[in-house]
Amino acid sequence: MYQPNVFLQRLASLLIFRLGFHVAYSFAIRGFIRSFPSHLSICNLNTAFEWLAEDRENEQSAYSSLSWLDPAAGPASPTIGDNFDDMIEMPLYPISATYMPSNTTHFLNNMKPRNVQMVLDLDRLSSHRQFCVALSCTDTGRIATVGTVMSLVDFDVERVENDMIRKIRVTCRPEATVDIKHIMNPKAASWESRIQDKPEYLKAKVQHRTDMEFLGKEEDLVTSIIENYAVVRKIYLNGTESQNILPHAFNALNDALPEWTNTNFVENFWESLEKWQTLCNTVRENRQGILSSKCNEIMVAATCAKGGPLNLPIHMEDLTPEVQREIRNMEVRTQLDYFEMGMDPCLDFQVLLSLPTYSKKLEFFSTMVSKERKRVESIMHSKLRAREEQEKPEDEETSSAAEIPRKGAWFDDAAWDEPENETAKKTIKIFHNP
Repeated sequence: MYQPNVFLQRLASLLIFRLGFHVAYSFAIRGFIRSFPSHLSICNLNTAFEWLAEDRENEQSAYSSLSWLDPAAGPASPTIGDNFDDMIEMPLYPISATYMPSNTTHFLNNMKPRNVQMVLDLDRLSSHRQFCVALSCTDTGRIATVGTVMSLVDFDVERVENDMIRKIRVTCRPEATVDIKHIMNPKAASWESRIQDKPEYLKAKVQHRTDMEFLGKEEDLVTSIIENYAVVRKIYLNGTESQNILPHAFNALNDALPEWTNTNFVENFWESLEKWQTLCNTVRENRQGILSSKCNEIMVAATCAKGGPLNLPIHMEDLTPEVQREIRNMEVRTQLDYFEMGMDPCLDFQVLLSLPTYSKKLEFFSTMVSKERKRVESIMHSKLRAREEQEKPEDEETSSAAEIPRKGAWFDDAAWDEPENETAKKTIKIFHNP
């Protein structure tokens, strides 16, 4: 269980960590900050927090498989037991997301100079055109030690008037998982490098993982996953979970939630996990959309209450402290509810990448699907009960009362209870037998 006080403390630490640089330069960039969008939520339903992983480890031992390293601190030199013959050097791409090695097509938009330079170097200098994406924690800045190898397929360059590159859109495919062993240039991750937006990108020595051996003892686990998934799929396709699916996403649910069999699940393991991850992302985006909509409604209502013209965009600092507090509290409540929901497209899937064996991956994924089945079944049963109550005929609700005749409007019904003495009994007998 996630305690609100603990969450608020962590959130406060995160804000101090992230806003420290901006405080130092507040006077110089105040005009730039006010050009930001109207509502920048501190709680954007992101789960890429190292503290959250530590918290979940108390309930799920599988989270102990996660480990992290500070790219600015290394390790930049060999450690005992490392075999450099099995290692490959490739660019490192920290990102607050997790990718399954499914060989499906993904798109990455790159605007930072170091990411743009990485893509250009891969195109010009590298024959393999591969780079490693690694989950980057929002609260600590550290990265997961297990990453996913991406193969560069194509890219589109967007330029501005002076022919400078504004953005590069990369088409890539995730192909394999690797252990990140050594950071070759930790200075590229330093605060100075990030503040100055230098074009130097991280490079790392990585080693391919061998954790997908099928031992032949996993059939029961696979069967359990398929059965639970079938129930979840049916409930989603029936519209029971419509509050957690964006309206325009309903038409794509059949493709997003294909039927699974024991055979195609095992043969397309990572692709199947990616389908589940897509569902998790859809649920998160819908929750975020609802939260943003509610926040905007509060902001517009508060601004209109002041009177005068409505100037857009509305900035948080223009609202009263009471309204700001209301929005922050709503964001925290939504974040806590989302944590408890169990549809996390980030940390849970990093665990799946990091677990050392195929069997352990199946065990963990089985708990994920089983938990979602229990959740959606509970929602479905609650809706059915509510519908039965609404459809219950009015005469049926009053039938029990109609069966018991009134004892006289002029007489207190309470007096017709079992009399406590003989005098009262005689009085009742007289009224019944005039």
